[in-house]
Amino acid sequence: MAIPATVTGTALVTMPAAAGMGPPVVLNTCAGPTPSGVQCTIGTPISSSASSSTTPPSTCKVTYATQSQWATGFVARVTVHNNGTAPVSGWTVGFTFPGDQRITSLWNGTHVQTGAAVTVSNARWNQVIPPGGSTWFGMYGASTASQPPPTTFTLNNAPCTA
Repeated sequence: MAIPATVTGTALVTMPAAAGMGPPVVLNTCAGPTPSGVQCTIGTPISSSASSSTTPPSTCKVTYATQSQWATGFVARVTVHNNGTAPVSGWTVGFTFPGDQRITSLWNGTHVQTGAAVTVSNARWNQVIPPGGSTWFGMYGASTASQPPPTTFTLNNAPCTA
């Protein structure tokens, strides 16, 4: 089913190279609706360096701090900062432990761990992170080897700075 639309101006269309579709292109002009849909004039391909420079800056920062550590375990606190201009309502933080760490208890959220991959979701009382604000969760963990901290994090599947 076609959905009627009116389109004007310039739009960026990205087509993954893996799909064999070639590089992204600029649509110079689009107009519609017409009987056959929206009509666009195709422009020139965009180089990969040009398209990668348009990546927006991260609007979140995650800080992982080891509070205590011993041969078989650790205590850590993870702080999630919202550097954006809108509140984050309902959040999930993702990260991967680089060692064999396993969370044994977590507070201020709920967690799921599959192997080294961890996702932590908000508790009812810290569901909203206001613009410029932060929240945190803590954990007890077990490990049989070294306990290096995770270095990459996501907030609602978007990359965060660490």
